[in-house]
Amino acid sequence: MSDDVRFQRLLDAHSPVLWRIAGAYARTRPDREDLYQEMLLQVWRALPSFRSEATERTWLTRIAFNVALGAVRQRDVRRTVDAPAAVDALATDAPDPLATTDRADALGRLYAALRRLPEADRALVVLSLDERSHAEIADVLGLSVSNVAVRLHRAKARLTTLVSDPVLP
Repeated sequence: MSDDVRFQRLLDAHSPVLWRIAGAYARTRPDREDLYQEMLLQVWRALPSFRSEATERTWLTRIAFNVALGAVRQRDVRRTVDAPAAVDALATDAPDPLATTDRADALGRLYAALRRLPEADRALVVLSLDERSHAEIADVLGLSVSNVAVRLHRAKARLTTLVSDPVLP
C-alpha cells in the first residue's frame, strides 16, 4: 500500500480525534486549522517509519498530542511551507466540527473549559472523550492505568466546575 493511500485511510478513520485535540489546544478557527495541518504534516513525515509497535490509532494520537503540546509551548502555530499538496488539500477540505455543528456554542464552552485545564489534564479528558480505555490512555501518555484513573477522575471534576462557570465564553 502506498504512503498516499495509507495516509488517506488513516485520516478517514481518525481525523475527528485530530480535530478534538486541535480544539482543546487552539482557541480560534485559524489556529485550529493551522494546528490540524501541522498534525497532518507530522503524521505524513512519520508514516514511513511507523513500525506497528503500537496501534495506528495510538501512534497517530501520540503525534497529534506532541504537535499540540509543542504549539502551546511555542505560543504560535506556524504553517510549514514544504507541506505536501495532499496535506494542504486535506487540511482545508476537512470540516472543523466547531465551525459546522449546531452545537457550536456548547462545544465552544467545552473547549474553552478544556483550555483552562493543565496540559496533562487536557490530554486525559480529550482521550476519554474519544472513548479510549484507561489502558489506551496510559499507553498514549506513558502513565500507569491506575494513575490515569485517578488523574482522569480529578480532571473531569475540574472540567465540570469550569464548564458551569458563568464567566466562561
